[in-house]
Amino acid sequence: MNDKLAPFEDFTIIEVKRMTERGFMMIKLVLATFVPFLLVLLFTRVTYSYLVATLLTAGLLFASYLAGHMDTIYIAILDVASLAAGFIVARSMVKEKKKSS
Repeated sequence: MNDKLAPFEDFTIIEVKRMTERGFMMIKLVLATFVPFLLVLLFTRVTYSYLVATLLTAGLLFASYLAGHMDTIYIAILDVASLAAGFIVARSMVKEKKKSS
């Protein structure tokens, strides 16, 4: 048998599929934690408005929900929490920028 598959030779196809699905779920959870936050900050830098940035990011999140990319409620909760954290940081970033100007 192939040496690369040696650790998996005792597993059935179904077990390997479950492990792969769990790995993809972990990746989705990590992305749901950081991507909305970073998108709000990016859009704030581009549009100079944290409200517009938050609305753009919320629109993207809603579009991904409609497209079926939010598999579980945990991903949706992390998306909203990350969006809120991005809003708070972007608001303070804009206030600091106005204060220094």
